[in-house]
Amino acid sequence: MKPMNFSKILLLLPAFGLLAFINTPYEKSPDGQAKIVLDQQENMLQIMSYYQNAGTGSQQLSYKLYTTKRGRSGSSRNMQGGSFEVEAGEKELLAQTRISVNPEDAYTIKLMIYRNGEVVSQDSVAYHGKKN
Repeated sequence: MKPMNFSKILLLLPAFGLLAFINTPYEKSPDGQAKIVLDQQENMLQIMSYYQNAGTGSQQLSYKLYTTKRGRSGSSRNMQGGSFEVEAGEKELLAQTRISVNPEDAYTIKLMIYRNGEVVSQDSVAYHGKKN
C-alpha cells in the first residue's frame, strides 16, 4: 500500500469501521515544512514524520513527535525527538513509529520543528473514533 499524504480530511473505510483523520498543518514557513505521513495496514498505523527544507542553505533544527492515544483502556503518550541537519531542497525522514488502531479510540499526532528553541513549522493529525 502506498503511503498517504493528508492535506485536509481523509476518511478511511477499513474492515472494522469508519476512521476520520483531520490534518491541520501549520502556516508554511518560507524555510521549510513539517509533514506527517500515515500508512494504514488493517489495524496498524505507520506514522512517518518529515521536514522539507525549502530554504537556500543547510538548516540545523530539532524536532519532537508526539503521539497520544485515548480509549477505554486509558491513555498513552509517546514522544520522540532529536536534532538534525537538512541540506537545501532536501527532505529528511525524522521519525517513524507504528501503533495499533481501534475504532473506539482517539489519537493525536503532532510534529514540532524548532530552530534555537522556537517553533518554525508544525503539522498535526487527529483521529476520533466511534462514540458508543
